[in-house]
Amino acid sequence: MTIVKNGIVVQAKQKIFEVNENAINYRGFIQVEPQYKRNFIFQNGELFIPLGQNTAWYTSSTRRTYDYDVWFKKMHDNGANAARIWLATWGFALHWGSKYDEFRLDCAAELDRVIELAELYDIYILLTLINHGQFSASVNPEWDNNPWNIKNGGIL
Repeated sequence: MTIVKNGIVVQAKQKIFEVNENAINYRGFIQVEPQYKRNFIFQNGELFIPLGQNTAWYTSSTRRTYDYDVWFKKMHDNGANAARIWLATWGFALHWGSKYDEFRLDCAAELDRVIELAELYDIYILLTLINHGQFSASVNPEWDNNPWNIKNGGIL
C-alpha cells in the first residue's frame, strides 16, 4: 500500500496476507431478506436475529478496550450475537480534532482489537460511523472540534 499526499509518497508498506477459500461454515454477509424486507438473512439464506446490546464505547479509562474482553465474553455466554460500536469522539473516532488531515491511529488499533474480540466471541458489529453530536452546535455539541468544520481546515 502506498499513501500519497500532495504528490509525495508519505507512507509505503508491504504486507503479505493470505486469502483462503470460503470455509464450510461461511454464511456470507448479513442483508435484508429481499421478499418481505422484515428480517435479516445471511447471503446463504439463513435467518439472522441480532440479539445484543449497545457497547458503544469503553467505560474504564484504565482498562479501555479490555472492557470488551469482559462484555463480549458475557454476551457470548448468554447467547448474544450483536453489539453496536460508535466511532464516538471520546472513544474510537478515527478522524477528530483540530486538523482535518490527521487520523488517530491509536483509535484505529483499539477498534481493530475490539473487532478481533467480536470475531472470537461470534458477535456481529453494527458500526455507527457518526454519532449525533459530531455535526451539532446545540445537542451534545461537538461541531467546534469537528475536523470537517471550515474553521479547522475542513470543507463544511
